[in-house]
Amino acid sequence: MINEIQDPNQLTLGIENQVLTVDQIERVEAFKERLDKSNKSLKASLLRKQALLIENGFIEGKDFSFSMEEVNEDADVNANHWNDVEVLVTVDVQRVKGQCVILYDRYEVASDTIVKANAGFEIEGNKVECYPLMGNGRKITFRTLKEKLADKNSAAEWEMVSTRNRKSVLSYTVEKYQKLAPNAEVTVTREYKSYGRRGYSFDVVSVKFQNGNLLVIEPGFKNDEESVYRFIDVTTTSKSAEELSQYLGQ
Repeated sequence: MINEIQDPNQLTLGIENQVLTVDQIERVEAFKERLDKSNKSLKASLLRKQALLIENGFIEGKDFSFSMEEVNEDADVNANHWNDVEVLVTVDVQRVKGQCVILYDRYEVASDTIVKANAGFEIEGNKVECYPLMGNGRKITFRTLKEKLADKNSAAEWEMVSTRNRKSVLSYTVEKYQKLAPNAEVTVTREYKSYGRRGYSFDVVSVKFQNGNLLVIEPGFKNDEESVYRFIDVTTTSKSAEELSQYLGQ
């Protein structure tokens, strides 16, 4: 079914009096043919991906997600040539919609949970390209893809356990120094370490004493394994090297 949509700024005798020319009908039909070809290609691609994943030991719903549906909808098509005045017609078309994606675990720090994330992939021959899992465009076998998926899931689990442990040790260290120095201000702050052009930030426990001295502690991987990251003695900050040497030598 074809329904014409007329530009409201165009003066006409009314839609009901307009008839598409042979060329216009051909353009509309060409659009429908291209869409049909695209639908068939997408459907074949999705089904092939699903079949190859199952064939290579991937479990639908656990290792990958598959969906495909054919829906009827209206589409607006310009029946005129691109450089002519636009004449839109509405046609009833069928579209294939869906996806076939790899499912992998990702740790979300904010919610402290592991969630499922989607990774798109492409198949060429019997090899697959999956940038989200590989970090590059290299084509690999399905066996390697399965190994990378397992590594990705294990990394998410390790990140969650590591983050929880780091938070626990940090909390323990704060409480420890609040007890050791009850009159000091004990807070969690951030420090930064650089290695050439790279670096990373991390949590430290800052202990600011009433006299202005500052002790910055770097927590360890376990309780009571912390170390002194920096110490500022206000009585020595303004001393010269000679004065500091004499002070420390007393």
